[in-house]
Amino acid sequence: WHRGRVMKKVKAHCKVVFVLGEREGKRMILGVRVEGSYGDERKMFLSWLRGLRGKVGERVKYVGDGLYGKSIEILRELERRGWEAYVKVREGIWQGVRAKERVEARRRWEESREIYRERYKIEQVIGLLKRSYGEGCRERREEMARKAIMMRAVLWNMAVLMALSFLLFRWLDLER
Repeated sequence: WHRGRVMKKVKAHCKVVFVLGEREGKRMILGVRVEGSYGDERKMFLSWLRGLRGKVGERVKYVGDGLYGKSIEILRELERRGWEAYVKVREGIWQGVRAKERVEARRRWEESREIYRERYKIEQVIGLLKRSYGEGCRERREEMARKAIMMRAVLWNMAVLMALSFLLFRWLDLER
């Protein structure tokens, strides 16, 4: 609707959790969870993780920010799947770290900070997605915004696969 000369742009607000995987330097989106604007990121990731069928890989290294280190449920689920969690775990103001899952995650984080420093790759992909497809989407309804975000993830993976196939064809051509 119009008010004066300015058209109001209504945007649906969504919270998005991307799960990225990397193999041989190529980063792909393994999963996307989209919820309303006040969705809890920990619950979103946990529901994605519990809904994961099949195996992602052997000895998966999970790198997440400090928010995921606060959730014992996430750390238990990662441990159950055989994943190694590298998340920042800090003591509270009044209490120290007591749960065995959090103690283990803290030990891993302190011993292997170079793995935790690989988080920049996650931020790079999110920045590339925002630069490629825009900071937000202009859909009016939340349902359409969710679909648009999912399509952006699919397009990203297709672009990565196309780049890989181009390199493969190039390598095969050089072999001849």
